[in-house]
Amino acid sequence: MNNKFVVISDVDGVLTDGGFYYTSNGKVIKKFGTLDSDAVKFLKWAGIDVYFITSDITGFDISNARIKDMGCDLNFCKKPADRYEFIKKAKQLYGHDNIVFIGDEYIDGLIADKLDIAFACPHSDYDLSPRGFADYESERTGANGAFFDIAEWVVERFTDKCYGDYVEEKLNIN
Repeated sequence: MNNKFVVISDVDGVLTDGGFYYTSNGKVIKKFGTLDSDAVKFLKWAGIDVYFITSDITGFDISNARIKDMGCDLNFCKKPADRYEFIKKAKQLYGHDNIVFIGDEYIDGLIADKLDIAFACPHSDYDLSPRGFADYESERTGANGAFFDIAEWVVERFTDKCYGDYVEEKLNIN
């Protein structure tokens, strides 16, 4: 078993604003936040692994392109039970106490309730988020810094590192 932390995050509503943008040709774009790529790099710099999950098959290629750009893999979880199976496999690799889960919808709350460390992104459209189950809820919404906010909280809470150190090292300011 690994003593390393892992962040597992939903995509839509956490990295995106939760909206799907359609034309008569179908789903064509999603809005992603600009800070999220740096948040992934920051987490990895701090020694924390990062995985993303989605159940959006029609927008998978769009999300996968962004996730690949951030240096991660996107895992397709067709139904809610698949999400929980993914988490169970992570528990075997990382241990129950080393999994950080981020979600924005009700099913994510049910998964979060089975873990020690869970985070919620506020959802502007309805109150079926994992808020009641979360250890921390970002004040920012998906695609507007929520993932970055949570990443910063995780690194500062579970390591001896901080974002300022990351930026100084990245810029070679010492």
